[in-house]
Amino acid sequence: MKYDLCIVGGAGHVGLPLGVTFANSGAKTVLFDINEAWLKQIESGKFPFKEQDGDTELKKALAKKTLFTSSEADAIAESKFILLVIGTPVDEHLNPDWRTLFRMVDGYMPYFKNGQTLILRSTVFPGTSERLQHVLKKKGKRVQVAFCPERIVQGNSLKELRELPQIVSAFNAATVANVSKLFKKISPKIVVTEQPIEAE
Repeated sequence: MKYDLCIVGGAGHVGLPLGVTFANSGAKTVLFDINEAWLKQIESGKFPFKEQDGDTELKKALAKKTLFTSSEADAIAESKFILLVIGTPVDEHLNPDWRTLFRMVDGYMPYFKNGQTLILRSTVFPGTSERLQHVLKKKGKRVQVAFCPERIVQGNSLKELRELPQIVSAFNAATVANVSKLFKKISPKIVVTEQPIEAE
């Protein structure tokens, strides 16, 4: 694989600090986003929003040549881990609206490859991971799903990512081990839950 990690929505408030942190830890990370204006700003070494030490850490990652940007979905196919930072919105009755997340995953389905791991990062409604795993299996994709919730304060993400324990959950021990190994690059402690629904 060309990249260790592809962050879908990687130019945003959740994806960019995470991508910079992984890149500075040695993981080849590509930020995939359709916001080309923000990608260009990132490529120039500037955060498109306020983040403590953001520009300094971003420039460091770019200099290490472990951080990349892309507006093309091919980046998904070229990565071992794919991390989604899209949450599950609710409708007017506060019921989960699965459509946004699953529409997006379905749109990128041709780019998913057998053997990859798909990590959900943003807050999702309980049962989302299991439902997504079922969708991928139904489509004939041998892609494992993990859920690793984001628990940081915007603007202070780079600091907190290095200090807070990371929660890892998946549907089998091998995926838990693989995702834990990835997050150990940036986190002082990994907390494993037995099932994703517990983490959700």
